[in-house]
Amino acid sequence: NIYKDYKTMQENTVKLIADSTHSLFKTQEIILNIVGNRFLEDEHYKHNPSAMTTLNAALSDSPSMEAIAIVTTDGHMTFSSGGYDVTKFPNLLHQEASRDSFLATLKSHKMVFGRTYYFEPIKQWITPIRKAIRDKNDNIVTIITAALRVKDSFGSFGITSDKYYDY
Repeated sequence: NIYKDYKTMQENTVKLIADSTHSLFKTQEIILNIVGNRFLEDEHYKHNPSAMTTLNAALSDSPSMEAIAIVTTDGHMTFSSGGYDVTKFPNLLHQEASRDSFLATLKSHKMVFGRTYYFEPIKQWITPIRKAIRDKNDNIVTIITAALRVKDSFGSFGITSDKYYDY
């Protein structure tokens, strides 16, 4: 009976953690969708520095995100929240740590969860999430990417494998 009770307690704990994690990532995907759809509403918006207001507002309600950036389909960041200088950011296709998950993003209609790595321009360990924002004809208009802090409300978490995950 002790074993059975302990097993049930552990299963419930794992389910609670899994449900909480799923909720966190679903929330992050919703944020990327909202920001991305704003860019779909106005094709010039993604080239407008005043769009930072939208990106920074998305960050203010998401303490687990360090930054949100707009990326072209060829891997260049056009601008980022948080006052970071994107001219110092590497091309996501040329950087080994981000290449595979970026390519997966181009093929996916869902949020893609990349592997954790140290991102030198912001001097932090991050876990990237990305979503391709598509128009009504299914063409990619832009990529929204966010850097999740490795240390967040769940404590330390990270994906240490070289795999990426469709969420």
